[in-house]
Amino acid sequence: MKVFSGYMQCDAISKGFESMGNESMKVMLIDDDRECLESLGDCLEIEGYETLQFVDPLLALESYVPGSVDAIVTDINMPGINGIQVLQKIKSLDPEAFVIMLTGYADVENSISSLNSGAYTLLRKPLKIHDLLSTLVEVRDKRRENTELNKKAQELDRTTEDLDKTYEELQNHVVAVDQVQSVISKIHAAIDLPHILNEMVAHVSHLLGCQYSVIKVRDGDRRYCKCYSVNEHLSGRHCSKADCMDSPQIVSWLECGSTWFDNDPGEDMIRVLKKYEIDATNLIVSPLTHGDKALGILVGFNKPGGFSGNDKFMLTMVSSIAVTAIFNNGLISQLKELFETTIESLVKTIDAKDSYTRGHTGRVSQYTLAIGGELGWDEEKLNQAYIGTLFHDIGKIGIPDHVLNKKGKLTSEEYELMKSHVTIGYEIIKDIPKLKDVLDYVLCHHERWDGRGYPRGLAGEQIPLDGRVVCVADSFDAMISNRSYRNALPVTKAVDELKNGAGSQFDARIVKIFIGLLQSGKLEGISAASLESDDMVDQRKQAG
Repeated sequence: MKVFSGYMQCDAISKGFESMGNESMKVMLIDDDRECLESLGDCLEIEGYETLQFVDPLLALESYVPGSVDAIVTDINMPGINGIQVLQKIKSLDPEAFVIMLTGYADVENSISSLNSGAYTLLRKPLKIHDLLSTLVEVRDKRRENTELNKKAQELDRTTEDLDKTYEELQNHVVAVDQVQSVISKIHAAIDLPHILNEMVAHVSHLLGCQYSVIKVRDGDRRYCKCYSVNEHLSGRHCSKADCMDSPQIVSWLECGSTWFDNDPGEDMIRVLKKYEIDATNLIVSPLTHGDKALGILVGFNKPGGFSGNDKFMLTMVSSIAVTAIFNNGLISQLKELFETTIESLVKTIDAKDSYTRGHTGRVSQYTLAIGGELGWDEEKLNQAYIGTLFHDIGKIGIPDHVLNKKGKLTSEEYELMKSHVTIGYEIIKDIPKLKDVLDYVLCHHERWDGRGYPRGLAGEQIPLDGRVVCVADSFDAMISNRSYRNALPVTKAVDELKNGAGSQFDARIVKIFIGLLQSGKLEGISAASLESDDMVDQRKQAG
């Protein structure tokens, strides 16, 4: 066996060595002993590796480009700059580089220094080529693994960014609802339509952060005559800027059917608006319509930085309030309805994410209110229950679609992610004063009577009554509905499941009340006959 300065000749060593799948790996070799370097290079090239060989370590460092080679093999003991210094320089340029150190000395200090500096491994001379080849295969597999992990990390980052964006948008909408609700409460104090519209336009400028706003309503079907305007100098008084509403050309631009904004108005619009002393840098417009009938226009002008989709969302809600006010000066019931409708529109974003649970929220609300009625809840409590059940699954907005709509059993990781919807929902609404009384519907509807539920593992009467009620309503509707992973259960089977779970999963008292409602036929869409088993149906037919 021929030996070159500690390297064994490759034809003797690699004899019988099977290809380990190097797949054209590129390896940089650094050794001041040219004969050893060439011998090692020949051995690797026979096995299919591409090599870059350097006698001068400084020249190797000058030539090194991060990511240009799959592995670096360097001797430690070299004149001028040693292998550990080469290792440290390469790792400073490319922390992901795989560097294999070679040494002819069993030097513990060199070994520790190499590994501490980031070496992948250290091989001793005389070198067995098989050991080096095996190490290079490990490097190849490690690089593949790192590549896959990096891809998954990037995918996770993108998913996280999407979720953050969705979460932020939903929070903005929920905060917008709360802000508009504060406007509604102030409008409640107004006693007639002029006062109502004055209050409304006074708050629109503040709500949107724009320079001034105008609302004008029709007198009959032909012309605008009542105008209320607020700008930085006026407070609810008429101003010449509002007279722009008398221009047929402007009205034709504004009455387009839905709320819109333009942060770069065209020359024609700017020229016409200037006739009315309006220097419009941007504007947002919401026609006031009821069915096909135009009632008026609500406009905001000149917001620093321009209007946004969230402004459009808020102005649409305010416009709805204005329409209600025009039709009915007694706003209390209409404004309540508007707030609930806004909540329902937000909840529909959840149903839209999961085609299998579309309509689920409304049914859970119906069942919960029926149970609440049997419990003797007053109107205020029933209204809280209605709002709470509409929001109970709001956290699913933060669950990725591929988990929410997965056909088949969830993995343990996916199940933990799905369970997080209750805490996500809680975080979305917990800081909204108007929703502080409905938090238990969101946070506690997956707690179990026996303490094995989530997220807090509460048991028995530790679970708020709101959570115990919606748990029964939610579970029943889930059982009788088609899901991505199973078909709906018959009502009789779902009732059996409720009975079996009474005292373990469910509050037995609530189960008894709910089954009584089913048997009495008081729940819309579920007849008492649907509770009969096949045997009961046959017996009734025979008796008839």
